[in-house]
Order: sequence, then C-alpha cells, then structure tokens
Amino acid sequence: MSVWPGPRFYTRDLVNLVADRKEGRVLLYSEPGPGGYADPVPFGETVWLPKPFGFALATEPLKRFV
Repeated sequence: MSVWPGPRFYTRDLVNLVADRKEGRVLLYSEPGPGGYADPVPFGETVWLPKPFGFALATEPLKRFV
C-alpha cells in the first residue's frame, strides 16, 4: 500500500516551504543569509516566496489545520 505524500513542485532553484502544524508556523528555506535561514512565520502572516515564484503567500487559511 502506498501513501500519496501530497503535492510536490520541482524547479531548478531550491525553495522549501514547510508548514509546521504543531507549532502553527511556516518555515521557508531558500538561500541562507549571514545568520542562517529566515525566522519562522506564524500562521496568519504573509510569506514572500522568492524567485522563480515571486509572490506573497497568505498563511491565514493554514490556521484551521492547527
């Protein structure tokens, strides 16, 4: 029996967006800055996805999954 892992999108640029339901936050991993990766963003705030996506993602709808 196989389990479908959910939608996955692949690009040449590595961008990982993780929704942490237990902590109620989103983590975005792309290019680390001098201090490492960006800080987690609580559900309800907007996350800016870097290129090749280049758009803002509203995380308000994710609150219903906590």
